Amino acid sequence: MTTKHTITLSALNPDITYSVKDNSVRGCHTAHFDELVIGDKIAIDDYFHEIIPEPEITEPAEPRKLSISTGNTKMGAIPSVSLPPVITCPSGCPCAKKCYAAKLCRIYPTVKKAYQNNLDILTENPTDYWQQVNQAVKTTRFFRFHVSGDIPDFTYLCNMVWTANKNPETHFLAFTKKYDLVNEYVRNCRELPPNLKIIFSEWEGMETPNPHNLPTARVIFRGQQPEPNAKICGGNCSECACQGVGCWELKNGETIHFYEH
Repeated sequence: MTTKHTITLSALNPDITYSVKDNSVRGCHTAHFDELVIGDKIAIDDYFHEIIPEPEITEPAEPRKLSISTGNTKMGAIPSVSLPPVITCPSGCPCAKKCYAAKLCRIYPTVKKAYQNNLDILTENPTDYWQQVNQAVKTTRFFRFHVSGDIPDFTYLCNMVWTANKNPETHFLAFTKKYDLVNEYVRNCRELPPNLKIIFSEWEGMETPNPHNLPTARVIFRGQQPEPNAKICGGNCSECACQGVGCWELKNGETIHFYEH
């Protein structure tokens, strides 16, 4: 007989004795279950089975939970999902120096951790990320993408569209400086869903290619005056959403201004 198999102690019958391979003249000796140890080679069904340690049993890891914000002072009670600022934004974006979200991450480590957690889930398991987003929007009339961060890539944008189409009763809002991604989608795919409002976020020193005349937003810094025909942010997203005004109802060709924080 040769050793071709392995077995654990828990798989053996504790009420019988076994033939154990050794280096004696006979080559075997008998041993009761209680005498067996790891490494013994015992005869079972014409084969020697080497006794191996019991496999380690580990609890399955808890699924990572996406950090969905339930709102804040400015957002009101509108839920949102965010990603880390700067690293998901256009490279070399001039607004990085004044980024409000980046400032929050520096002040509040828990905020930074939540944003990074979302990016990690998106990177490691994008299907799980979008399933959790889709689950979160089922219980709300309004939802914001990216209070912090921006659209990482074209696939992400397509999933935003998919989520909006799957939840036609929910209104979605996103500001972006990833102009090329959105322009590519509108040019090569189709119009955006009517319940997904994507607004081009303009910034001084940044060119804003907008061939499809999508709505725009701009920060008004101290000492500056808003454009005559621009809408002005009312300061509370949920109030505007419920009243059907502001960003949520911005039409193509229209612009909204935000006063600097």
